[in-house]
Amino acid sequence: MVRLAVQTDVAQYYFTLRWMDAQSEILAHTVTSYQEQVRLLTVQVNTGIASPLVLNQAQAQLQSTVAQQHDIARARGDEEHALAILCGQAAPSFTVAPNPLQESAPPAVPAGVAGGCAPTTARRR
Repeated sequence: MVRLAVQTDVAQYYFTLRWMDAQSEILAHTVTSYQEQVRLLTVQVNTGIASPLVLNQAQAQLQSTVAQQHDIARARGDEEHALAILCGQAAPSFTVAPNPLQESAPPAVPAGVAGGCAPTTARRR
């Protein structure tokens, strides 16, 4: 039963990582688009075609999206560390390459990990 709980947690963390990879990919494309928008608006403001207010709004939108990108990256790191712990590996040496929602198998749970969990730890999950 404990083994099943650990395997369930591994699957949840793994697919959350893949979801975060997809979000990160979307945000990267969005940042690129917003950067181009800011560049074009800067030209328009410099030539007097557009209002500086519009440029400021576009810059704020870009900064907000970049902040979201950083938040997703930080959250992904946390998820990856939790997955490393569940797989019985040291967090700094454990990595899951970004791969947005592609078909691949989640990491295997080592045989001794599920048996070595204390019952109180399993109950808390």
